[in-house]
Amino acid sequence: MDTLKPTQEQVLFPLEGYVWSNIVIVIDLWQYNMTSGEFTMVKTNGHTYYIGSATRGVGTPDTFLDYRRGFGLVYHSKLNSLFVFGGERGGNRNDVWRFNFSTNLWIWVAGNRTVNEEGRYEVLGQESPLNYPAPRQGHSMVYDPKTTLIYTFGGKGGTSNQYLNDLWAFNATSLHGPG
Repeated sequence: MDTLKPTQEQVLFPLEGYVWSNIVIVIDLWQYNMTSGEFTMVKTNGHTYYIGSATRGVGTPDTFLDYRRGFGLVYHSKLNSLFVFGGERGGNRNDVWRFNFSTNLWIWVAGNRTVNEEGRYEVLGQESPLNYPAPRQGHSMVYDPKTTLIYTFGGKGGTSNQYLNDLWAFNATSLHGPG
């Protein structure tokens, strides 16, 4: 498959779905061309029940984002990548995944793979590999091309699954987050 780079005419749809009677979990990434009105499948898990196993920082053709709902997603234009943060599957999550359009691989890049824990920051506003937000779902995310930071706000999560009112920034280049 050719290397994809989304344009203003293309929209990417990470889709998940369930076919309950056969317990099929769909983890597909589709591209929609607004000019032609056509869909193109970019990546699929083959429509099988899948709970991902991954090694942080390593992407292989068999590595897929775990199925989940309520996740945040942004396109990082400088890195030509999608970034997915959080979501819910058996509890709220705080892992960060990257889909690299140059390699067509999913890579687990940051965060923990445990659920429903509290967030942590060393010094508010200072970047550190020890910083991580509480696992969450239903949050908002935006990419700032000027600073190249990814911002996450709010959602519902933490150990008591409460509504959150916090703002986090993630540096996708260093893979660290300011508190």
